[in-house]
Amino acid sequence: RYYCYSSSYTSLSQCSKYYYSACGAYNDALGVVCYDPSAGGGDSCESGKVRLVDGETDDEGRVEYCYDGAWAPVCSLNSYTASLMCQKLGYTQFTWGTIFNDQSFGRSNIQSNFNYVYCNSGHTDLDDCYVYNKGSSCYISTSTCGTEYGLRCYNPGECTDGEVRLADGVIEQEGRPEVCINGVWGSICHSSWNTLDGYVFCNSLGYDGPNPLIYYDSYFGSGYGPVVWSSVHCSGWEQNIHECSKSIYPSFTCYSSYVAGVLCKEGCEDGDVRLVGGDYTNEGTVEVCYDNLWGLVGDTGWTDGDAKVVCNQLGHADG
Repeated sequence: RYYCYSSSYTSLSQCSKYYYSACGAYNDALGVVCYDPSAGGGDSCESGKVRLVDGETDDEGRVEYCYDGAWAPVCSLNSYTASLMCQKLGYTQFTWGTIFNDQSFGRSNIQSNFNYVYCNSGHTDLDDCYVYNKGSSCYISTSTCGTEYGLRCYNPGECTDGEVRLADGVIEQEGRPEVCINGVWGSICHSSWNTLDGYVFCNSLGYDGPNPLIYYDSYFGSGYGPVVWSSVHCSGWEQNIHECSKSIYPSFTCYSSYVAGVLCKEGCEDGDVRLVGGDYTNEGTVEVCYDNLWGLVGDTGWTDGDAKVVCNQLGHADG
């Protein structure tokens, strides 16, 4: 077996060689496919560079990595690698990114022996990470990716650190839980997301009702921001979701299709009524509590008699 330490070698005589018997059928014959790297990825580039293509904005797109002077799609991507890619692209104030494994930005179908770049927590620069080719220790394959990964990077400044909100719900009590981290709204991975976690999050927003409804698989959409937390674990006594234990990006990889959701409940009982939106305490839109949620009352068939009953219930004895 020959082992060449650099792709710049021009002869096998520059490589190490030794007997190797663990390749099975592959040691029966040696095959080589020669190709021009620039023929696969179009325009030439400087090896180690990264770009995002076919996104709706400059901040997102299909990830392409320059390997051997040609652009190639990335066939696998973890959070550490995505973060360093955003950093290399100039996103230095906020390097967290959103990974897309659903080919949201299309496919290039470029054939290359480049597979992916792998970074871990010990890497601080993309150039220091491991580059993997397709194939095995016995051969290299030139082919397309099964999945061509996408990435979105961010600039901070859209929110105040520590804020929480619900996004994209039909009613104000439901939606995708989001937290503001370093000036960017981010979502929560649904991994281990449960009723206690939802309860504490709802408390953070002022909803004090029991038994919130929990949703998975990006029920309220994936949103625009990164998935910033995963494996959130609350005990129920916490006053704010920030007090709960959790994994923080980039120590996990969670795709945008795996975002948590919640429907918060109010601290009211079935049949309670209230008036909201009026200039005075004795006027406003009528809301009725049902299943720990405040809801509106339709005006079909609404009469002065109905209004008098509501006023009586609220303590306005004169109607």
